[in-house]
Order: sequence, then structure tokens, then C-alpha cells
Amino acid sequence: MLAYPDYDNCIINIISSIRKYYRTSAAYPTLRELDRQLDGFYKNVVLIMLNGMGKNMLEYNLTRGDFLRQRFICSLTSVFPSARTPSYISTLTGLSPNEHAWLGHNLFFKEFGRSVSVFKNYDTYSHQPVAQQNVAQFVMPHESIFSDIKKSVIANVQPFTISEPGFEIPENGSYHKTADTQKKLFETIDKICETKQHTFTFVQWNEVARAARLNGCLSTQVAAVLKEFSRNLEEASVRLNDTLFIVSSGHGMADVSSEVPVHHMRDLMECMIMPPDMEGRAMSFFVKPNRKADFNRLFNESLSSDFVLLPGAEVTRKNLYGRGRTHPKISDFSGDFVACGISDKVLRYRALNEKPKALHKAECGGITDSEMIVPLITVSTGKTLDYRPPMLEDITPNIKFF
Repeated sequence: MLAYPDYDNCIINIISSIRKYYRTSAAYPTLRELDRQLDGFYKNVVLIMLNGMGKNMLEYNLTRGDFLRQRFICSLTSVFPSARTPSYISTLTGLSPNEHAWLGHNLFFKEFGRSVSVFKNYDTYSHQPVAQQNVAQFVMPHESIFSDIKKSVIANVQPFTISEPGFEIPENGSYHKTADTQKKLFETIDKICETKQHTFTFVQWNEVARAARLNGCLSTQVAAVLKEFSRNLEEASVRLNDTLFIVSSGHGMADVSSEVPVHHMRDLMECMIMPPDMEGRAMSFFVKPNRKADFNRLFNESLSSDFVLLPGAEVTRKNLYGRGRTHPKISDFSGDFVACGISDKVLRYRALNEKPKALHKAECGGITDSEMIVPLITVSTGKTLDYRPPMLEDITPNIKFF
């Protein structure tokens, strides 16, 4: 089944509910189901994004008796593309891809004349460093939610972030911690929640996605990771008080069987101005002005059963990247056409100077329900505090809340 982003019921709305709880402004609607869970006061709020965990993956690998499935409250959509880069930045900022413009793992920056792997900051094809400063952060800077939460009027809230080693999260008023195992992750959460201050903890955990890429979404390895996390979360909910755990995922994943080598499709290549970009299951194409009709025809003749081809302008017009003020880099990255994955195949472009890459067993970025639909899970621990945050009208009559 195909699924499209719903920006009134997606991962961005988790951030809107959290912003509302901490009495800061939000540009997108809140989630009613999460607002009910936040109706009260928690000394600690912990948001854990289990990257790659789609709703289908959760239901296949865990039984109804497992703690994670017991605490499921509703389904959400990812953003588009349903991949790590855009979903992570959207979760970090509460903005849509249309607003922050981090559309994919590989993006061509005309300012540097290079296609750049945005997190690792190296040339997509040669893997050589592009610049000392991170190119994407320099061209498309963004503010995370942490500074706003730290200034919350309900209490002196200290934000924390936790990730695996090698995955840095911008601090922006938060303290960053790393954990290399689930045991270390929950030990760190325990220490944070046991402090005397009020805390908000953001966790970006990529173990599920990594296991899926290596072994497939329905593998015993993915099931083992999810079962371990389910047990650890259940045990943490017994140990801690005054804590709300919010568990979701930036995107789901889909098993893939083969890749389509775009660089071997000579007729298509002759229509292009430059190599394609973004993601293997959400790929943007830059086409010669006099060859757009040819490209559309040739692509659909060969690949229409595996990919939906949309004009770049139509993707923006239909708000697939989201609402809000369109970032000026959107038109640079989106190209003339965007191919959206709908089957079990992934597009691949390889330059002559690029090192060979092994095919992953699962990928993300497309518009199948496995990639686009993610679960929302909440766990409320024992309450010992009676304090309730002030109502909005008790703060200041001049505040703009939208």
C-alpha cells in the first residue's frame, strides 16, 4: 500500500505537542492523543526516536504481549522523503522538509560545486572531505527545539541529548551524551531522570535501522533488537517516577530485492544535465529543458511499476515536503522530477570514481506504508509530584501561541 505524509498527523506534530507542554510556540497542530498523555506534569520527558521502526515492522517482530506493542497509542506518518536526514532534522526542529531543506543524504550544493553527503561532509562519489565546516549546516543552518525548552516558563528545564558514538546532535543549550549499547542508554536516562532538575531528553537511536539494512526488516536480528528495547523500557518504567517516555521513529523501512543502475540506462542519462541526488527511493533528476518529455516517457516505460515519477514543481505544489515558508534551496535540490519508490527496488547512480557499495537489504525514503507509517508509543511512570504547569493565560497576555 502507498501512503503520503499528513502534516497534521506526523512526527512533526510530536514536537508541537512537546512545545505546547513546555509553553513554547509551535507552527504545526499538536497530537490530541499525546496531549492527553501530557495533561499533567512530569519532572522528566524522554523522547526516543527508534530510527527505522515502522508500524509494520513493530507488529511483525513483536507480539501483542510485548511491552512496546501494549503501549502503542496511534499511527503517524513520516515526512517526505521518509528517510533519516529529513525526518531527523524535522524532529530536531519541528519544521517540515519544505522549511529546513535537508531533503536527503546526498545533495548537490552549487555553492561548493559538489554533491555532498550531508552528515559526514564528504564528496558523495570520491568520499573526500569537502570543507572544514559542515557544508549543509553552513548553507542551511537550523535551530533545534532545545533552547526554547530550556527557557520554558513552567520550570527550569535542562535538555539532554543521547545518541550512539559518531552521531553528533547539535547541543544548542542541551548536554550531549553518547551510549554504545541499550544498557548504557538506559543507564544514562536513569542518571538524567534522577537529578533534582526538570529534564527533557531527546534520544536518536539508529540500532533498528542498522540491523534492518544488514539483515532485512523481518529478520531475527531486528526482532532481537526490538525485544531487547521493549524489555529495557518496561524495566525503566518500573524504576523511575514522574517520567513520560514518548517512543516513535522518524521513518519506517522496506525490504529491497535489487537496485536499478541509473548510470547504465543510456537513454535516460542523455536527458540529464547532472547526476541525480537525494535518496535511492526518493531520487531527484535534473533534466535538459528540451528533453523533459523524453525523460518522462523513457522513465515510465522502464520503471513505472517500481517508482512514481512526479514533476519537481508538483511535489512542492502538493505539499509533499510540507507546509510553511519554502526554503530557497528546495528548488535546487528537488530538480525537474522526483522518483518515489513504491516497490522493492532502489535506484542507484554510480560515478566512475565512486567506490563500490554493497546493496542493503532494507532501505527508506519511498511512499510505501512500511516506510511512511510509524507508531507512537507512550509510557507514563509513577507520579509523586502534585505540581501542575500554569495555564497559557497565566503566563503573559502578549504571548503568541499558534
